[in-house]
Amino acid sequence: YFPEFSKALALQFTAQAQECTLIRAAALGHSPSLLSKLSRAIHEKYQQTSAIVIPLAKTSKSARIQKLSCYLLAKEQLYCAYSWAMFARTFFDSSVGNLAKPGHALACYG
Repeated sequence: YFPEFSKALALQFTAQAQECTLIRAAALGHSPSLLSKLSRAIHEKYQQTSAIVIPLAKTSKSARIQKLSCYLLAKEQLYCAYSWAMFARTFFDSSVGNLAKPGHALACYG
């Protein structure tokens, strides 16, 4: 038994609860900016959990802890990518992003 493993489980459960919040916010059609912030928070929780579990997986022979570390890394990367995708959507939906769309820069020459 590893005492820090309890902290990792608490962080994981918090991240999973935040996932439910993110899914609900997306279903209700909230802004991409909010979805980006929520997914970033989830990413950070999984990152903190991974920082605890990965060293345990290296020292432990338990297959469950090693599988958990792989799962946490996958979730961490998933929510990092989702956060960037929603950030990009926010950028291109904004007035600043409209200037960055292809063709807008050349429109003044036409």
